[in-house]
Amino acid sequence: HARRMGSDTRLTGRRKDGTEFFVDVSLSPANTEAGSLVTAAVRDVSDRVRVQQALAASEERFRTLVGSLDDIVYTLDAQLRFSRFYGRSLARESLLPESYLGKTAREVLGDEPAAVHEAAYRRALAGERVVYESETTRDGQRRAFQTALSPLRDASGETTGLVGVAREVTELKRAQTQLMVAERMASVGMLVAGVAHEINNPLTAVSINLQLACDELTKRVAQDQSLRTLSDEARDALTATGRVQAIVHDLLVFSRGSASEPAEPVDVRAVLESTIRIARNELHHRARVVKDFHAVPAVLANETRLAQVFLNVIINAAQALPEGSANSHEIRLVTRSDGPGHVVVEVHDTGPGMPPEVLQNLFTPFFTTKPLGVGTGLGLAICQRILASFGGTIEAHSELGTGSVFRLRLPAAQAAVAPPAPALDRPAQSSARGRVLVVDDDPIVATTLVRTLRRDHEVVAAHDGHSALERLRSGERFDVIICDLMMPQMMGMDLYVAIDAVDPEQAKRMVFLSGGVFSARTAEFLQRVPNACLEKPYDMDRLRVLVSDWVTHGPTSRHSKLAAPR
Repeated sequence: HARRMGSDTRLTGRRKDGTEFFVDVSLSPANTEAGSLVTAAVRDVSDRVRVQQALAASEERFRTLVGSLDDIVYTLDAQLRFSRFYGRSLARESLLPESYLGKTAREVLGDEPAAVHEAAYRRALAGERVVYESETTRDGQRRAFQTALSPLRDASGETTGLVGVAREVTELKRAQTQLMVAERMASVGMLVAGVAHEINNPLTAVSINLQLACDELTKRVAQDQSLRTLSDEARDALTATGRVQAIVHDLLVFSRGSASEPAEPVDVRAVLESTIRIARNELHHRARVVKDFHAVPAVLANETRLAQVFLNVIINAAQALPEGSANSHEIRLVTRSDGPGHVVVEVHDTGPGMPPEVLQNLFTPFFTTKPLGVGTGLGLAICQRILASFGGTIEAHSELGTGSVFRLRLPAAQAAVAPPAPALDRPAQSSARGRVLVVDDDPIVATTLVRTLRRDHEVVAAHDGHSALERLRSGERFDVIICDLMMPQMMGMDLYVAIDAVDPEQAKRMVFLSGGVFSARTAEFLQRVPNACLEKPYDMDRLRVLVSDWVTHGPTSRHSKLAAPR
């Protein structure tokens, strides 16, 4: 100890009762007549040491606690500079690296993002507890945080700084956005299905009456050539209704599906054709559409969800091209087999291409190069998930100046796609006449059906399910009962149940008409019963053949399921 003159030495020991004590010993030289001596000042510091130990233990517990959290805990001094922070290293690096210490939010984040934080800091300095949300971009990705600020006060109650607790909520925001998108898509789907159903009723009447008019004009043109122009005009109008019918069908395809629907064999070429029609408004003024369709087997997928994927990829390709450039750009759609078990669909565009930094983040949720309000950055990520649910993949290849290629790979289905229903001949004049009951709440549709079928059969109409049921309960019997599936008061499926209870044989003779099956109950019903279902607007000749065949051979004839629901 004498060799450490002028310094303090802390010694520890134990008293007789076993308690530990601490003393600080200060040594200093002293010269006396007796010679050089060393004087020692001994001070008992046991209480102070115990307080320091307790404080250090508390600090260690605090560090362990906040260090185990995903939250980031940090402090700001009175000048609003970062002075200390705690939290897991991954979370800390995303918001508060060590280089932040001693810097203000403006120095770290820049003027615009810092304004959000500084406004919150000022409120917290005034004594208010503030909770706010902010975003930062790191490694090219936006990350969202929710921060709570509270003032730090000294013993006198003066605010000496702030303590902040920041939690990353990026995944939560993504989930919320996806939920909103899903809810919006569900709402749009219900709206589209409802609109399509309402369009189908008058469209059915228009198309059938036009077809009747065309048939009549064709007969008369042979005797009166002056009617040829009128006949051609009616035929053009009928063709136009066919285009409207295809559009309505495509809308129903997009509105029906849900993630829970099972996969089944799907013809990718048919889905692509439907998608092209849906996207026509976006395509026709940007590029020529080239279809390079090779024969491929059916794929195992869901038609609606696959159409959603195709639409998203094709729209993205179109939006990569400038407007008014259809003569100089093209979008090429390719279908080909990739070995015995897979089908490849490719979407090529002649756009500007993508740099590597965009390409590598293309399927990252919320990553988008589109302007604010145009894209959410979810489309391709959702496409990737949908294809993965079918066992498929999607990848993109692109270079600046060479355009882009999106390649979708899907597993081939074991079963083939059902071939289109065979063309049916018009009923012969000698076909047996039968009794037909038409049940439809729309008077125009009911009248049109009566007009169509009365050439061959005795036809009566009922404008609701209750009236039809009363006829059957009164003893009337029919060879065919044509019934609208969706009606107020008593729907077609409810009428079926009621008729089945009265006369099961009559229930078997029901043919349903649908303007669009868009409820789980109706879809389940049509899968369960053996009856045929025609989608509006239906083909008049097909309906006449179906009815005549049933009148002649009964509901077990070969045409009973020709018009089964999709």
